[in-house]
Amino acid sequence: MSFKHLVFAAFSTVILATTFSDSPLGKNAFAQTQYQSQSTTIDISSSELKDSYWLNIYSSDNARIQGEVKLDGKVIQSLNSASTTINIAPYLNQGQNEVIISGNYSPTNASVTVELNSKTDKVTQQTGGNGLINQILIIEVQ
Repeated sequence: MSFKHLVFAAFSTVILATTFSDSPLGKNAFAQTQYQSQSTTIDISSSELKDSYWLNIYSSDNARIQGEVKLDGKVIQSLNSASTTINIAPYLNQGQNEVIISGNYSPTNASVTVELNSKTDKVTQQTGGNGLINQILIIEVQ
């Protein structure tokens, strides 16, 4: 296993806030939604696509994950269980490939792990605590 291809990893949290002026909760009630996104970019050689690139998505505490996996805007897998495994190598093309794993999980106090595994690479992302998934893998095939 090698981490030589890992180029960039980023994590961001955006807090969206709304103030309600005439709410049953009182004047100027406040609602807050937290949105997290993780993005990782890796470079791989086109010759490496002869082998499998496994995308593993799984939750802690057997939490149910609902959502989808998109590659360059096209849904390649629906998510509706505690774990899913997909070989994404057949879907990858020369150049930049954007894999987006989005959706939600319940209970919200669980966590979700996204792993990309091959013979030579392993990339892991994890999110937890808010019930939302927005993981992004940018895979540059050269």
